[in-house]
Amino acid sequence: MKTGKACRKEYRCCEKMQMETGRAWKSVGTSEEKIRRKNRIVVEKDGVQISLPMSDAEMMRLKKPEYCDLFLPMYTARCLVAEAGTADLRGKLPEGVWVQEMNLLAYMLQQFEPQQMECFQKKISAASKMHPGEMLNLALAICPEAAGVEKDSGFCPQYTGENLFDLMEYKRFQDWKREHVSFQIAKFYFPVTVMQTSDPSFDPVELTAAEAAAYQQQISEMIARNLQPDSSWSDWEGYDRLYELAPYKEHSLLYERADVEVWNGELWGVIVAGAGRLLTEKDIEVLKKHFDGGIWDGWGEHSMEVPSPKGCLQLFLSNCTEVRQQAKGEQVFTEKEMFLCQSPYFRSRIQMITGWKPDFRRDREYGKRHPVWLELSCNRRCVRVPLPAERDQVAEELKRIQANPEQRLYIRIKAPDLFPIHDLRLSAMDLPALNQIAEQVQRMRSEEAGRFHEILLDKNWRGPNRVERIREILERFPEEEKEHKMEPMKVDMRQI
Repeated sequence: MKTGKACRKEYRCCEKMQMETGRAWKSVGTSEEKIRRKNRIVVEKDGVQISLPMSDAEMMRLKKPEYCDLFLPMYTARCLVAEAGTADLRGKLPEGVWVQEMNLLAYMLQQFEPQQMECFQKKISAASKMHPGEMLNLALAICPEAAGVEKDSGFCPQYTGENLFDLMEYKRFQDWKREHVSFQIAKFYFPVTVMQTSDPSFDPVELTAAEAAAYQQQISEMIARNLQPDSSWSDWEGYDRLYELAPYKEHSLLYERADVEVWNGELWGVIVAGAGRLLTEKDIEVLKKHFDGGIWDGWGEHSMEVPSPKGCLQLFLSNCTEVRQQAKGEQVFTEKEMFLCQSPYFRSRIQMITGWKPDFRRDREYGKRHPVWLELSCNRRCVRVPLPAERDQVAEELKRIQANPEQRLYIRIKAPDLFPIHDLRLSAMDLPALNQIAEQVQRMRSEEAGRFHEILLDKNWRGPNRVERIREILERFPEEEKEHKMEPMKVDMRQI
C-alpha cells in the first residue's frame, strides 16, 4: 500500500490531469471556463482521495495499486470537497456517499452553462440537507443534455436510485471518445433460424430470414428486457473485472450488446461492439470466439422463446459469419447514431414518471418510522410499502411506478441492518402472510434471531410456498424484539 504522502501526490497529479483534460474536452468561453475551474468534488474512499469526475478506465487503474473499489453501490465514501461555482455543497450532503453518484454529479457540473449554474446555485442555497440522488435530479432538470438528452426536447430524465448505470451511459460514451481517438462501432452478425409454433399440437414451422424480419422489434425488446438485471447491484458487480478479460484488455473491446437486426431485408443476430481502434484480423478472430460462446447467455445455451401474436417463436443461433466496422467505412454513423447503437433503450430507462418521486432515504432512516416494509421494484423504480399493509395500498403503489400486469415484479421484505433470507421466490403475493410475518419479526428478541437465521439458511426447508413456510417457522418462536430483512424475490404481477 502507498503511504499517505504518496496517495496525496497521486491525487494532486490526477486532479491536475483531469482539469487539463476537462478544459480540452469542450471548447468554452471565458466565463464558462472560470465556472468550470471552480467546480470541484473530492471524495475519500478506502484511505484514498479521489478528484471527480473520473472515467471507468481511470477508476480501474486506481483500483489496482490501491485496492479501492469505486464501482459497487456502497455509501462508504466521505465527501471532502463539493463546490459548484461559488456554492459549497458539502454541508448539504450526508456523511457517507456513493462515489459513482458523486462522479455523475461532478460530470454534470462540468457541463453546466453559466445560466444553468446560476439556477442550480439558487435552488441549492434554498434547500436544506439533501440526498445525493435529490441533487442529481435537480441537476438533471436543469441540464438534461448532461445525460445525453437534447436541449429543449421536452424529455426529462430522472434518477430513480436504481438506474444510475443507465444514466451514466452518455458519460461513458463521451469518456470513450475522449480516451480513444479511433473509437468506433463494429457489428458481428450471426445467422439465425426462427421456428414458429401456433399451437402446441402442431409441429413448428421454420420461417425464412425475410419472414422473421417482421418480428425484429418484439425479439429485440425481449432481448433488452433479459439483458436488464433485476437488481441494480448486478450492473456494477464485476463490471470492472470484465475489462480484465482478454477481448477487452488485449483486443480493444469496450462494450458488447446482443440484439437482432434487419440487414438486407433479413433477420440476423448481432453483437454491437464498441472498440477503441480499428480491429485487426487477429482481433476479429478472438472476438468471434468470445461472442460465439456467449451471445445468448442468460436464456439458455441453444435457443430462446419469444411470444408473438401468431404463436411462439423459437430462435436458434449459428456462429458469427460477418463483421462490419465503422472505422473501415463499412457502416457510417453520426455521433447520435453511435450512442443509439450503444444504448438503444436508454430513454425508456431514464424517463421521468410524473406523479412519482423516488425515495432516497437509507434503510436505517426509513426504518425509524417503519420497522418492516415491502420494497416493490419494476423498470428500475422502487416504492416502499410499510407492513402490515392492505392489498389496495400495494396496488396503488405499483400504479405509481407504472408497473403493468405483463411485467415481473422484484420484491423484498426489509428491515434496517438485518440478516438476509437468501433466494426467496414466491408463487403468489400472499399479503396476509406477509403482514403476519412483519408483525412477528418486529417482536423477535435478538438471541432467537440467530437460530431463526440458521433455519432459513438451511436449504432443506425450501418448498413451493415459501411465505407460508416462513410463517410456520416463525410460529416456533416466542414473541420477540428483532428487526429482520429479506433478499430479493420475484413474483408474477398477474397473481397480485
